[in-house]
Amino acid sequence: MNHPTVSVIMATYNTPFEWLEESIRSILQQSFTDFEFIIVDDGSVNTSVEDAKRLFADDKRIRWIKNETNIGLAASLNVALNEATGKYIARMDADDISYPNRLEVQHEYMESHLDVIACGTYRFSFGLDEKIEKWNMPKSREKQQAELFFYNCGPTHPTVMMRRSMLDKNQLRYHEKYRNAEDYGLWVDCLKYAPMYIIPRVLLRYRKSTSQTTNANLDKVMSTAARVRIDQVRSIGIEPTDNEIIMHERFCQNLYNKDPDCLEKWIKNLKARNAERQVFQVKAFNASIDRRWYQYCRDQYRINLHPDYAQVYRRAKNLKQVAMEAVLTMKVGLLRIVNRICAH
Repeated sequence: MNHPTVSVIMATYNTPFEWLEESIRSILQQSFTDFEFIIVDDGSVNTSVEDAKRLFADDKRIRWIKNETNIGLAASLNVALNEATGKYIARMDADDISYPNRLEVQHEYMESHLDVIACGTYRFSFGLDEKIEKWNMPKSREKQQAELFFYNCGPTHPTVMMRRSMLDKNQLRYHEKYRNAEDYGLWVDCLKYAPMYIIPRVLLRYRKSTSQTTNANLDKVMSTAARVRIDQVRSIGIEPTDNEIIMHERFCQNLYNKDPDCLEKWIKNLKARNAERQVFQVKAFNASIDRRWYQYCRDQYRINLHPDYAQVYRRAKNLKQVAMEAVLTMKVGLLRIVNRICAH
């Protein structure tokens, strides 16, 4: 099969055979059948991949690639991306399970929304707990960019389908320096060129295991995500000090900062420098940071009862009130224009 419509890419490293088998089978049994399945064995030392190769030997849609050493998820996915020939790239993890219509639904969406670079879906978590997990991104690319400045609001990585032409045109690949948060780094890059979307349907069973929730693993994820955020700060022309890095990260995580006046100056500096560089759309960026600043001050003063946030909370509250009045004035103006048009 020379040019399939979809290239499904997966990397596996010492995944238990039962999990790997379930994951592979969920792709092979998709209602949408025009795909290739690229599986990268990232130097596994157990027998799960060899067992899977024997089990699925007759399915020619699978392309097996083996790394001689363990190079990590980001690098392995780049290997798969460079081998992919499909119009679309669908991500899959070796321990998750796709619903049978996942590729069909995502393919239909991408075909009818040509401006979108990638789409994800809701997920059903299982393993440690069982629940539907869903969230939405803002609709516009500019608002999505502004939100990603503070946290990864993008789609769950193994639910994503991406438009390969946009990835290749803009030379987008996973950053190996963002190991453990490679998806966050890629979403930041993708949104420089086109919006993303999360389809409001559960199309993936997302396995949660103890290895994901250990303190050591969570620390790695959080420290790498912080690196993605600080690199975005640098993109607007600020080289933060060590104290500013700590302060910014605590703000993004809604953790207490002991110097509210210093933090308020930092917030103003972020807005001012972005207004100069216009890396992010100024209106969307300011709206996002003002809302987050107000919520942060409210939480520190009214919920966590830190009295040192009293003054900055009042100022943030006033800032929010001004913004709300501006929106109301705009809506009233638009209503008057509509009424005039209808009158004629």
